Amino acid sequence: MRTHNHKLQNPVPNPQSLVPNLKTQTMPTELEQHFLEAYQKFLGRHVATATAQSDAQRMVQARREAIFAYRAIVDAADRGEDVTDAVLAQLLPHADTATNRARGAWIHHSAGLSGDVRQLHEQLGWAQPDQWPQKAAAILEFVRTCVEDPADLAVACLRFREKPVSVGFQSGTLSPVLNALRPDAFVIVHSKSLRVINFFGRQKFTPDLNDYPAANADARGLVQRLADVGGLPAEADLLPVDRFDLFCEWLVSVEKHPFRHSRHWLIRLDDGSQWDAWRGGGFMALGHDALGDLSALSRGEFNQLRDQLATQIPGVTKRSVDALWPFVAQAQPGDRVAALNETGEVLGAGRVTGFYYFVPDTEYGHCRPVEWTDSQRRQAEALPSKSRDFQAIDAEQFRALTSAPVLTDRRDPAIQPKVGESWRRVTPTAEEMSSVEGARGVVRETPAGYAVAGSRSGPPAKRPLAEIAAESGFSEGQLSAWVDAVERKGQAIFYGPPGTGKSYIAAQLALHLAGGEDGFVERVQFHPAYAYEDFVQGIRPLADADGKLSYRLTPGLFLRFCAEAARRRGRCVLVIDEINRADLARVFGEVMQLIEYREQPLALAAGGHLQIPANVRILGTMNTADRSIALVDAALRRRFAFLALYPEYDILRHFHARHRTGFPVERLVTVLRRLNRQIGDVDYALGITFFLRTDLPATLPAVWQTEVEPYLEAFFFDRAEQVAPFRWAALAGEILGDGGQGRAS
Repeated sequence: MRTHNHKLQNPVPNPQSLVPNLKTQTMPTELEQHFLEAYQKFLGRHVATATAQSDAQRMVQARREAIFAYRAIVDAADRGEDVTDAVLAQLLPHADTATNRARGAWIHHSAGLSGDVRQLHEQLGWAQPDQWPQKAAAILEFVRTCVEDPADLAVACLRFREKPVSVGFQSGTLSPVLNALRPDAFVIVHSKSLRVINFFGRQKFTPDLNDYPAANADARGLVQRLADVGGLPAEADLLPVDRFDLFCEWLVSVEKHPFRHSRHWLIRLDDGSQWDAWRGGGFMALGHDALGDLSALSRGEFNQLRDQLATQIPGVTKRSVDALWPFVAQAQPGDRVAALNETGEVLGAGRVTGFYYFVPDTEYGHCRPVEWTDSQRRQAEALPSKSRDFQAIDAEQFRALTSAPVLTDRRDPAIQPKVGESWRRVTPTAEEMSSVEGARGVVRETPAGYAVAGSRSGPPAKRPLAEIAAESGFSEGQLSAWVDAVERKGQAIFYGPPGTGKSYIAAQLALHLAGGEDGFVERVQFHPAYAYEDFVQGIRPLADADGKLSYRLTPGLFLRFCAEAARRRGRCVLVIDEINRADLARVFGEVMQLIEYREQPLALAAGGHLQIPANVRILGTMNTADRSIALVDAALRRRFAFLALYPEYDILRHFHARHRTGFPVERLVTVLRRLNRQIGDVDYALGITFFLRTDLPATLPAVWQTEVEPYLEAFFFDRAEQVAPFRWAALAGEILGDGGQGRAS
């Protein structure tokens, strides 16, 4: 019998002694800066939290338990005893459940198995009941080989994967025990840490065990980088690899990092006079407004419109119109953009901050919000070849444009203030500030295409949580927890993919909070053109009885809302639909500080003071398919409670049972589960509110073809083959169980 040396690290080793001694990997400068900035945020915002401290304690406890169990298992195996049960329960990571604890399973913070691995693998056809002794022996041999000589990791992975009994075991299942036993050599590589390793290492590792050696090496290199910048814990029991694992968990689950490399773009202005409007308004724009709003079009529909425009308007070519597609559909928030004028001068550079929107009846109506961070004119020596008015460029080309020599100041005297000329600010009176435009309804006057109704109700009847629960299907306990979060923070955002009931729940809880006294509810919808002047205050042109214009500092929606709330005792709730569609940092301005420090009045930029009354509550809704919460301003994210709403199939069951529709809900649920697995991203999952209809048996074909299929086509726009299995023609029989009767044409 082979004798194994299973001497292990001290359960509480010195953290600095366990920093891997690896040569620093090459990482692009911008990406490395991003990595280190994210880590500094993690240190400042998460390490000291109760959640992080609890996770750290669980890591230490799990490591101690694994070392103790491993020694006992190896000794028993060397004595010839059957260790099958012990290997499966104590060397594989398990979720912290009462059942797992009762059977003595190894509880690990990375979740792992929710139940008995035997039952899972046998149900999936990965194992037969008589194979478990072989499986356990293969796992133990793999772990012993790696622990005794980490240099044999690649060979051990290859040998293990060659065994037929290895099916179903990946790095997320086996790396936790390697990390627990030899934290100096092994990093936990599971779904979350894999996203971090792949993104910052520009790799494409998979959970397959054959990828683990290379992924582990890259992960150890990242651990080395974090150790180099400091910030490691003073306490001796939290190791560098533990800190990296906590960092990955935070970056994925809390920070909601989008894990998308930013792209670089170049936009050319045919008319240089546009630049002042772009820079001052925080946007960029392209022409061809005859195409109309492009936000809901597929690429095929866009191409049809492009072809029509090119044949109808002289001088317009398909090539010139093609620039609109990447502008509308491919550029994403966080991307960098440089602007050039018609002579080839670099006018400025910035970062895309929002999604496409369309302003009708203007020459350049196709717009994207941009934060222009550099507005110095530069003369680049070499310009990218002109292919379109909006085109992708590489990082080196972008760097060359934005680091070119600055030109001497040549400001146009026509746009400078004349001597003696200044803005005349008319400070609103107290009566104007408290005006609520009728107290029962507010209709905002905004440019065509951006009309927004802010609807204010009178004192509503209080909606009991039990009543909301009975109607919605959400438990009263869940609703109560959400109310507690709103009361604790003063403001909350319901976020999730489309069709999960965010607006409905926000409206119902607003009625619960504001009802019963003299409170009121007001609703507004944000959009890309919504600004600080609309929300807080701004200078507006006002015509007198003679038609003469004057410019007054006019209170925005929130100032008027707060003025009215200050005159009432009951809670006053502002519901902001699609809150992430606007540039929140710009719209909120000083309100960002005030919502946290409500007891302190704050001077506003244009004059006057604002203090948010204690009875004000703010509820927002956010569609994660439009914008991830990782892209929401960090200061605002800290000040709001974020309440997740993902597809909840029990709501669907509750609705159809309550209304006795007779619809075969379970068949639909099965299809939705499969569809959302195919989508593979909870932020884009298909919700259930599409199907909360009492007439669903008759309308489902139309709902699926006109609402669900277009959504899937947009998500899988370059993978049409993944849409085909989920078209109504392919699913009708499975859902309706009638051989496809009721299909829409």
